[in-house]
Amino acid sequence: MDLYGSQIAKDYVCVGFSKYFGLALIANDWNPTKSAEECRQILHKCFTVLYERDCHAIDEVQMGLVTATGIEIMKPERVDSTWNLREFRERRNEKLWQ
Repeated sequence: MDLYGSQIAKDYVCVGFSKYFGLALIANDWNPTKSAEECRQILHKCFTVLYERDCHAIDEVQMGLVTATGIEIMKPERVDSTWNLREFRERRNEKLWQ
């Protein structure tokens, strides 16, 4: 249920910018038999893609796990991002002005 009282009955949901990239990644990898650690890895992958797409945010995420026995807040972790692509390394300024 969201803050306005709308009820959503699904196994997973994405909101905001994550709808465009995260939803497909979760749909490809998710199934109900996955462990909490496997689900955390899927979410970490989603946050990595989201950070690389819109890197104005901080490259650190903190996740939590809510179960019937309680709430576990995990330590913050950095998302892996690769900026050492050939196009960035071999870019020449003169190409910009031609």
